[in-house]
Amino acid sequence: MKLPFIRNFTFSAIATAGMNKQYLYSGLQARCHFDIDSYQDALFDTYHISFPHNLHKAVLKRRAEFLAGRFVAQQVLNVLGVKNFRLENGADRAPQWPVNIIGSISHNDDTALCAALLISPAHTVSADTLSAKTSSGIGLDIESWLPVTKVAEIWPNILGKKEYFQLQTMPWPFNQLLTLVFSAKESLFKALYPQVGCYFDFLDACLLNCSLSTGCFELQLLRDLSPEFHAGRCFQGCFNYTDKDVQTSIVC
Repeated sequence: MKLPFIRNFTFSAIATAGMNKQYLYSGLQARCHFDIDSYQDALFDTYHISFPHNLHKAVLKRRAEFLAGRFVAQQVLNVLGVKNFRLENGADRAPQWPVNIIGSISHNDDTALCAALLISPAHTVSADTLSAKTSSGIGLDIESWLPVTKVAEIWPNILGKKEYFQLQTMPWPFNQLLTLVFSAKESLFKALYPQVGCYFDFLDACLLNCSLSTGCFELQLLRDLSPEFHAGRCFQGCFNYTDKDVQTSIVC
C-alpha cells in the first residue's frame, strides 16, 4: 500500500526569532515528509494550491517538492490568520508573501519546511530598543549531507581559505561541516535578498564560529549590500541535524 503523499506533519517555534535584535513577532514553523512515489498532479486541487505554469515541463520530483513546500506554507499561513491565500512566485521566482508576512520555504528529497512571521505594520520603539530593526527577513534551509566524494570539487565555491582551515579543526566530518556552512549561507541569502534586492555569493559571507553543542552559528558579511547590511555586519543563526540532513535558520 502506498504511503500518503504528506506525512509526519508538525508545527514548532522559530528558534532564531529575536536573535539578531529584530522585533519579536508572532511566527511559526512547520515541516513534513513527503513521498514522491505517491505524488499526483491532482493533489494540487486536493490541497487547493495553484499549479504554476513553469511546472508543466518540470520533472515529477520538482513538482512533488514544490507541492510539499506550498502545503506547509499554506498550513503556517492558516494558523497566522491568512486563510485561503494563493502563494504565487514573483518574477524572480521568490514566493510573494501576503502583506505583513515574511516567510521562507525549503525542501530536500523528502522533507519540506516553511517558517513565517506576522509583522505588525506599526512599532512602538522604546529607548532600549532603538537599535532594533523595524523590518525583518527570514531564511530557512534544509540540505541533505553532501557526499564525501564531492567536497574537494565544491568547497572552494562555498568557503574562503580561512573558513576551510577553521573547519579542519572541528570534530565533525568535513562533508557535514561543509553542508552546514552551505545551508547557513543559503539561509542568510534568503533572509537578506528580499530586503536588499540583489544577489550575492557564498564567498560574500564567512563563518565566524559554530557550536555543535548549542546548535548556533555566526556569519559575517564581507561586502556591502546596502547601508544597513554592510561589510562586517554579523548574523547569528541556529541549526539542527539528523543522520540524513541539516536544517538552518536566520531571522534578521
